Amino acid sequence: MGRSADIIAGLGGATPALRRYARALCAGAGPAVADDLVQSALQSVGARMRAKELRPADLAEARIEAYATLVALAQRKLANAPRPAPRHPPIVHGLADLSFDDRAVLLLVSLEGYGYDA
Repeated sequence: MGRSADIIAGLGGATPALRRYARALCAGAGPAVADDLVQSALQSVGARMRAKELRPADLAEARIEAYATLVALAQRKLANAPRPAPRHPPIVHGLADLSFDDRAVLLLVSLEGYGYDA
């Protein structure tokens, strides 16, 4: 396999972290929505790499691109999402009260451990 194919294959290992991030980012929208977003983000990054539109230097850079794609997809999908149901824990309601951009950044730093430079 070539370097690009190795990176695409390695992105599969990022699925659990992307799923965790997506579920928190969706703030009560449901695991099915989050899982669909992860699948779409990974497919998009893989397709762009195969088409040579995206050329990450390594797996870490490709993972960052997957997170960025996930955020962009989620922002569109969740634009008119309803508030979390009352049965959700207070943390979900707190996340939903944040602006989408603030929530995305907060979760990248606190949940995923990324720094400002990433």
